[in-house]
Amino acid sequence: MTAALSFIFGLPLAFKLVLLIGVILTPLSIYYCARKFEFNKIKSSLIMLLGFAIFFLPEKIISDLWIGGGTFYSTFNVGVVANALAIPFFFFYLGRLNESFKKKKYVFTSIIFSLIVLTHVFTAAAAGIFLVSFMIVKLRKKEDLAFFLRHILLSFLLLSFWLLPFIYKIGYASKAFIQFPVTQLTIASILLGCALVLIIIYKKTAKKILPIISFFFIISILYLSGNIFHLRIHIFRFVFFILLVIPFLLFKLVNKKIVYYSIFLLCIIVIFFNWNTFQAEFTEDIAVPDFG
Repeated sequence: MTAALSFIFGLPLAFKLVLLIGVILTPLSIYYCARKFEFNKIKSSLIMLLGFAIFFLPEKIISDLWIGGGTFYSTFNVGVVANALAIPFFFFYLGRLNESFKKKKYVFTSIIFSLIVLTHVFTAAAAGIFLVSFMIVKLRKKEDLAFFLRHILLSFLLLSFWLLPFIYKIGYASKAFIQFPVTQLTIASILLGCALVLIIIYKKTAKKILPIISFFFIISILYLSGNIFHLRIHIFRFVFFILLVIPFLLFKLVNKKIVYYSIFLLCIIVIFFNWNTFQAEFTEDIAVPDFG
């Protein structure tokens, strides 16, 4: 998209426009996802606001949680732009998959999944884990199996021009293991999510968000087992997805207006005090000599 727009606006402006579109779509995608999982408009708006506030976490908390991408600090101060652009696609995919499964329509869902893969590989891994989580919960009949197989096959065909060379050349990829600390704040976040899930199950209100609950447990287990089994991927990146799931769990339980107002105020405070802490710093242009 950046390359296409660069023919009209020039590369610097095209890049900024694409990044701006990604930032704008981020809260909208969270709202869309919440609505497709049958949250009402008020709860969906609060899930959107709380989820969006997580993107504004300050550097200190990001360091304590060992978040490796996705936040606005990572986007603007570090430059992990592809990760940021893939997040809206991720939430659009979650919501679309839940809706398309009911109608057994898979074409647009497969297109969104393909866009995630082409934008950012690790976000694609998270989307793939959600697909597996969704299948674990929803796969019951032959029609369900047919839907998933068609979705996966079409996604593979759409991605074949990129995926086949990637698989063929995978031996050249770096597979270094990165030791990371499992911090107290991260453990607290996972325990909070587990507590919310237990209360949701106790109150028998888990049915509509079972895929999200399944996804939460799978990525939490993968994260906690990363150091044990020396998984050769950036497993610490799952922390951000764990945090983004918590608003969905929280608002499956919360029904009191005083809590709504408190969370709304908290989110506004977090965003207000952190929005101007991001600094996009660019290196100077490099003079390339003419060898012709």
